[in-house]
This record gives sequence, C-alpha cells and structure tokens, in this order.
Amino acid sequence: MNLVLASITPQDMNDAQRRGSLIMPSFSSKNKPTVDIILNEQQQNCFVPSFTTLEEISGNALITCPVDTPFDSIHVTFQGSVKTYVEKIATSAPTNTRSSAFHTFLRLTQPIDRSSIPEDHIMKAGVVYKFPFTFVVPEKLLPQACTHPTADPTVTEAHLQLPPSLGDPMMAGDGKVLLDDMSPDNTRVSYGIRVLVLKKAQNSEDKATMLADSQKKIRILPAVPEAPPLNVLEGKDDDYILTATKNIKKGLFAGKTGNLTVEAVQPLPFYLPHPLKEDPCPITTMAKLHIRFEPFDSSAQPPKLGRLNSRLKIGTFFSSVPLKSVPAKSNSFHYESNRGIYVDTVSLASRCVEAAQWTKDEKPIRRDSAICLANVASTESTKRKKKERGQTPPPDAPSYTASILIPLTLPKNKSFVPTFHSCLVSRVYLLDLILGVNGGSGGSSVHLKLPIQIASVGNPDARPQISAEEAAAIARREADGYFMPRPTHTNSMASDSDAEQQQETQHPRRPLPLNMLRGARGSIFTPAMRTPAGSASEEDYDEPPSYTPHIRGAIPA
Repeated sequence: MNLVLASITPQDMNDAQRRGSLIMPSFSSKNKPTVDIILNEQQQNCFVPSFTTLEEISGNALITCPVDTPFDSIHVTFQGSVKTYVEKIATSAPTNTRSSAFHTFLRLTQPIDRSSIPEDHIMKAGVVYKFPFTFVVPEKLLPQACTHPTADPTVTEAHLQLPPSLGDPMMAGDGKVLLDDMSPDNTRVSYGIRVLVLKKAQNSEDKATMLADSQKKIRILPAVPEAPPLNVLEGKDDDYILTATKNIKKGLFAGKTGNLTVEAVQPLPFYLPHPLKEDPCPITTMAKLHIRFEPFDSSAQPPKLGRLNSRLKIGTFFSSVPLKSVPAKSNSFHYESNRGIYVDTVSLASRCVEAAQWTKDEKPIRRDSAICLANVASTESTKRKKKERGQTPPPDAPSYTASILIPLTLPKNKSFVPTFHSCLVSRVYLLDLILGVNGGSGGSSVHLKLPIQIASVGNPDARPQISAEEAAAIARREADGYFMPRPTHTNSMASDSDAEQQQETQHPRRPLPLNMLRGARGSIFTPAMRTPAGSASEEDYDEPPSYTPHIRGAIPA
C-alpha cells in the first residue's frame, strides 16, 4: 500500500511540470535539501548501472536538509519515459517547425514506511533521513501504457514490451566505458530512480513547492526473444532483397555466358548477453548464400567469385505522435512533419570467397525448401522474362551450385540494443551483403539485403517473484484444469456454424502472423520518392490523452 502524505501525486507533479501551473520553483540552492540515491553494493561502483528483465533494483535514498524544512510528501519512484521531437524545414519560407512528444510509460512507486518520517513533518537540519527502495524490472508494460488505437492487436502487444534505454550518451555502454548506440539526438528512452519532496501550499489555489527533485539514471536492457521471421514479398521498392540475378558476360563487347543467381534467407538473430556479464566470446551469428550459375552454353564455366562484403544497417524510426502500425517503409517517414528516420551503417567483415567450390548438377534444378515461396515466384517470373528475350539456358545445359557460409560478428566499439517497437520509437536492423563477381568484362557485384534481428538473453537466473497466495491460486487453477474434459477435434461433417461455435467456446489463442512486427512489403532503408512536408495521413496515427505533444511552429531558421 502506497503512503501518500498529501493530495499531490507524482502524476499531478509531472503534469504540473509540463503545464507550470501547480509547482512553484524549488528552494534556493543553499537551503535546498540534498538527495543522494545509492544503489546496492553490486551496482554501486558500476560506471553505468545496468539491469535486465526481472532483476531487482534496490538501494537507499538519503535526504539531508541544511535547515529545518517542513514538508508534506515524499515520493520514491522507478520511472521509464520516452521523448522525441521532429524538426522539419519548410520549403515555402526560411523557417522550420518542431513537433515533440513526451510519454511516461512506466511508473512504479515505493511505499514509504511511516516510522522513517518525522511525526511533525519537519526534517531537522543535519539529520540524514534514509528511505530504502526495492523495484523489479517488469517483463512487460501494463495496458495503460498503450491506449491509442492500433491497426492490429499484435501492434499493441509489441508496444507493451519494455523498450531498452536509447539515446542517452551517458548511459550507452557496456557498464565500463561509454559507447555510441547509433541513435539520433532527438530520440531518447530513459529510466531512473526519482525522489521528490513536496510541500503543499496553504491555499489550495496557490502553487505547491517542490523542495527537492533528484534522479538516478539507470540503463535497462530487457530480455527480448526472437520474433517470427519477416515475410518478404516481391516488390520493386522493397529494401529487402532475398534473391538477385546477374547476367555474366565474356567480355565488354562479347555475349552473355549465363545467369548467376544468389539467394539467402533471414539469418538467426544476434543474441546480446547480460549487460554486466563479462563474456569474452563475441556476439556472432551465421548467414548462408546459395549461388547458382545457369550457362547459356554447355561448355561455359562458372565465373570466379571475388570479395564478399557485409554491412549492418541500423534504422531508428521516431515520431511525435503515436503510430497505429509498426514502421515499415522509410519513404513514408521522409519529409513529414510528425515522424522521421535515422540510418547508420556499421561494417562487419570483408572476405575473399574465390575458393568457393562449385558443384556441377546435371539434373533438373531443385529448389531449396528453405527459400520462401515469394522468392520462388520471383525467380519464376524472372525466368519467364528471360525466356521471352531468348536468354534461357538450353535444356541439356548443366548448372553449377555453390554455398557460402558467412560468419557475422558485432563490433565491440558500438552499443547495440535489441530490435523493438514502441508507440513513438522503433529500432530495426538490416544485413547488407555485396558479392563481387570477376567476369570477363571487368567484374560486377550482386547485392542482397536481408532482414535480421538482435535479441537479448537477459538474466536466465531471474525468476518472477510471486506471493504465497498467488502461488496457491496458480496451483488451484492447474489442478482444476487437470480434471476438465479435453477438447475434441472438430467433426469434418459438422457445419461451419457449429465449428465457429466450438471455437468461441474453447477461446483459442490467436497465432502470431509472420509479419507481426513489420509490414509485408516493408521498405526501410532504400532511398525513395520524397513526400512533401505535412503529407502524413491522420489515419496512420492517433493521439491518446496519456501523451503530451508540444507543437512549436514558425521558428526562424
């Protein structure tokens, strides 16, 4: 039970800070109470205090007053908030406009022990008042954290996941040194322990006084599991390219010798370790390229492969209004007044693959079952176009295949966060692969763009803490469910209405679609046609009462 000593709550205090209507400026610096927030011994000496899901954040808040100070309420909270702003330059006049938003998505309050508070509500000069606190990083947010309309329930589910700390240069690192998290300056996701000391005004119409306001910043890296793979469909403006075909020539003015097709699927994600775990092993994953050469002449040999360059593109979507759907295309974020995108690139590796072994296949080509159906349709369409131009291999011509394993390692000089999607900020990643081909005309390259995720293992030893009553209730539900009749399979001769009625009775859980966290034709990083400022459709996003947007217009450039 939370102990409130006055009618002013932290929510009122936060609202008042933004409106400037309830809280007076604090005391002068020499009479202002001093607040020290000290974490436990485990995190006390860490350069960047870092925690993950279900870990305990404990410590003490020490308040010291230089003079006798009357007060009414003390609040110790664990808060998480996101702050964004979008600044666009107008084309009609030399001015720019800025729209910003602030959202507190997490607030946990520590109950204050009455025995630690003076009975007369006056803190004596020189006396150190100690207020212990204990918080647990939640697995997910409450439904109140995302109340705006969304296009699909899975979008709301994604918005209720705990976002990682992002954008604060003093909190990005591995617990020892500061690192660049590759986020823009106008996007920040922050967490902290906050201590407030308030004094209620004598007159209810007057402003209350904030005696002290102190915050201890904390880095949160939540546990994020692997999401379903992205369902990429064929499209000319798609950033994701899983299949690419290149014509191989004998020379600059010579004819073509065949077609070189390179295919790949979405690789397994990178898994980030515990934020404070000293793991000497690098963060790695593996990608695999499937290469096929189809000669136009049975005597033609496969081309020599050159270097394979891999890069990781980091995309940060930000918005000043809550979005109804997960960001999918970058061209919908360019030159809009309420949202934007920031892209950074990190080189992963460059290796020579000239020694790749080619295998001659005399049989008809059989596709790898791992390649998605969308890519099969794309290749079949490409074959039909080549057949019309007379560029298909003869039926008796053999084909050559090769496979290349690509080890990928995240650099240690950057700070990476898991892939996430929140109401205002999203972080996604893309793997850029460029394969060089040494042909007779001087060489060329084949370009693939694969979706990739970054997940986080969290703390495997952390377990949710439940009370004895909750454990007993769970045991009773499991015992009652053991004796309940099991649902039978739906009769194939039953009518559709009977089947629908049976499904409504069983209340099945809805499966997650493959494109849960992204659009099916999502384009993220490719430069596209720019849209004019202010052309964002209002039905793409909505603004709930829990958000606090700030619009500032006509600012001279």
